Amino acid sequence: FEASPVAMVLVKQDGTIRMVNRGAEQLLGYTQAELIGEPVEILVPEQQRPTHRLDRTKYAIEPEARPIGAGRHLVAMRKNGDQVPVEIGLTPIQLRGEEFVLSTLIDLTYAERSKANVEVMQANLVQANARLSRLASTDKLTGLRNRMVFDEQLAVHLKLMRRMYSSLSLLMIDIDHFKQFNDQYGHPAGDDVLKLVGDILVSNCRISDVVTRYGGEEFAIILPDTRHQGAFNVAEKIRKAVEDHAWDRRAITASIGAATMVFRKGTVEFRVDDAATLLSQADKALYQSKEAGRNCTTHFSRLTPNE
Repeated sequence: FEASPVAMVLVKQDGTIRMVNRGAEQLLGYTQAELIGEPVEILVPEQQRPTHRLDRTKYAIEPEARPIGAGRHLVAMRKNGDQVPVEIGLTPIQLRGEEFVLSTLIDLTYAERSKANVEVMQANLVQANARLSRLASTDKLTGLRNRMVFDEQLAVHLKLMRRMYSSLSLLMIDIDHFKQFNDQYGHPAGDDVLKLVGDILVSNCRISDVVTRYGGEEFAIILPDTRHQGAFNVAEKIRKAVEDHAWDRRAITASIGAATMVFRKGTVEFRVDDAATLLSQADKALYQSKEAGRNCTTHFSRLTPNE
């Protein structure tokens, strides 16, 4: 591994970089210390990171070897911001009972230069397809991922967490008295609030979390590998950030409902079997937050059995 002249990056199933060799240091411009423990998306251009996270999650469900020569041609981002064309080979491996993916990167810079004319002719088509893809998966107002992506990602993460015997939490977030705000200050002002709330959500979440606009004034966040207390802590951090923001016209607050699924070998806590059940539980918790006076967080696990 270390002696290989080819760049190699060992990645955990959750996307965290575990090891890199000297070849990867030379290709990417980082030291080992700078990369280990970071999400692998640090090596992906920012605009491609949502797609890369989705592809990585799907690959984790059905991993298969993709050797160099049959691998994919992608773009890696170096520490200085330069982008370098690479071919990536993937090999799923197990070390001490834990599953990893060994990524092998081949620099295609010179080969790509020889194909420059062909790439120029293809560029317009690629850009057009990318624009269509973004439009299909992005909420136009907030720039967050939309309901379609939420539904897809929730199903994908449920399968992945089940396979890993891990946990998945869901937050449903509703802006308090938003209709009254719109009626009083107008829809453009309401749109500004929605965009700012979206920014607050993203800034208080991890790169692995899936932040979406669920619809209207409601947002949904998928929290992979997050148990009950962790979900509650994230929700409270978001709620307080919304409450403490210096809003222009009047104070804005949010009510949050949380639900968690924990998979164990042979058992599932709370018997959460599908996305609809988890979503229903988070929605019931959100309703309880509203009933409790709004601007608060409720986790479904804290409701009585009859609620």
